[in-house]
Amino acid sequence: MASVRGVAIFLVVIHHANVDISGWLLRDMPFAWGIGIFQYAAVPIFLLCAGLSMSKIAGSRIQLLKAATNYAYIYVLWSLISILLSAFIAKSNVSFSADILASIRSIAFPRSPLWFPYGLAVMLFCAALFTRCDRRLQFGIALAIGFLPMVLHRDIVTNIACNITFFYIGLLFREKIIRVLSFNPWVLLSVCLSGYVGLLLVAAWSGVAYFPPVYTLLGTMAFGALVAFWRALPVPGLYRVSAKLGRTALPILLTHDFWIHVIEKTFGHGPIFNMLSEQAPRWFLPLAATVLAMTMSILTYEALKRFRWLFMAPRSLLLHVSNWLMRIYMATRGLTVRKAAP
Repeated sequence: MASVRGVAIFLVVIHHANVDISGWLLRDMPFAWGIGIFQYAAVPIFLLCAGLSMSKIAGSRIQLLKAATNYAYIYVLWSLISILLSAFIAKSNVSFSADILASIRSIAFPRSPLWFPYGLAVMLFCAALFTRCDRRLQFGIALAIGFLPMVLHRDIVTNIACNITFFYIGLLFREKIIRVLSFNPWVLLSVCLSGYVGLLLVAAWSGVAYFPPVYTLLGTMAFGALVAFWRALPVPGLYRVSAKLGRTALPILLTHDFWIHVIEKTFGHGPIFNMLSEQAPRWFLPLAATVLAMTMSILTYEALKRFRWLFMAPRSLLLHVSNWLMRIYMATRGLTVRKAAP
């Protein structure tokens, strides 16, 4: 799954690079269509892979709480790092100012790539809460959560609610997914790819692309098409690069936005930028910024990976916080049972 996750992180980064470099990608419409069609499914693929990677702990509430605590820790830590970096670069993932209330809202409702560890922590807390429920009921609850953006209009609510079903699909249905993906790769690729592109075009035209059942079907077909592609066309060099990106996906997610901002501020208004914008293909700038940002993110991780606390919560913290949350849950459950008793 690392190679699949690698493609997803590449699509996420090129989208952010294109936004920061003033939409240059959109000037080359064929290339923009090719990237845009699949960029739509990048987050669903990413979260489905995350669910699959945690499927072994799906039945353990304490392990799910530990995983949720870990991602909450990562979010808080990198939010603080982002605030510190804002002293050196104008734009950062999380802003902090004299307006205390606005700063709290910035941290409580992130609008940056840091929403991913925040959102994953919320999804894992939900999984821990409903872990004793039937799997179909859990998936039904996740699908129902997908309708929340119709009521609560917050970016973080939209990001979590729209994509929680993909995390649950990977978390709860690993065996069935593997069984489906074991079919003939060419048949699976044809069915999933044609189904995804066709349904996406119809859904976009009719305005229901983010209607929860439609969005869930689209993301699942995109995942199936990508897995089938790697099985049908195992290009060794490309596969290794994609797998490397997939294995370092979290560090890339945490640091790529910073490097895109550095690239944009360093090269965005100089003679080299002007020359490339006039002579190079229009898709070159965002693609070059994407490759450079991902390379710098990987180098940053390689330089910092010995400091494990930057990318994973200390074990003692995980143990204490998860046990504390478990005691709160058990106390609440006991109180509920006593109230329900005749």
